[in-house]
Amino acid sequence: MARSSTSGQGRPKGALNRSTIEVREAARAYTAEALKTLASIMRHGTTEAAQILAAKELLDRGYGRPAQAASEPEPTLIEAQPVSIDVARLSPASRAALKAALLEAKAFGAEQLAGASRVPVRRLASKAPAA
Repeated sequence: MARSSTSGQGRPKGALNRSTIEVREAARAYTAEALKTLASIMRHGTTEAAQILAAKELLDRGYGRPAQAASEPEPTLIEAQPVSIDVARLSPASRAALKAALLEAKAFGAEQLAGASRVPVRRLASKAPAA
């Protein structure tokens, strides 16, 4: 019989091991000195790059790192080829996806697509959207 990962073996998921805890505690003993060093580099660093990096590190520690905005990936260019689709054989979800793709192509500009050898497409999600 196979054992599950929650059968009491080992430490719980996400728990730190003893050596990691000890290293963190030792490093934290230098926190005040490290912050003073960063502040000194920020004020008196020999290069502007060093000053900026020190300032950024201080701000990251004081306020946390800024959240990164999730951006939509750029469309992938593919070779354009004529396609014949029997719409009557498509499921309602497939028809809706086709309609959305055609509307996107129309918004992109039919005149830009006419005669184009490469057209932008977006990858379809592997799962259907929740209703």
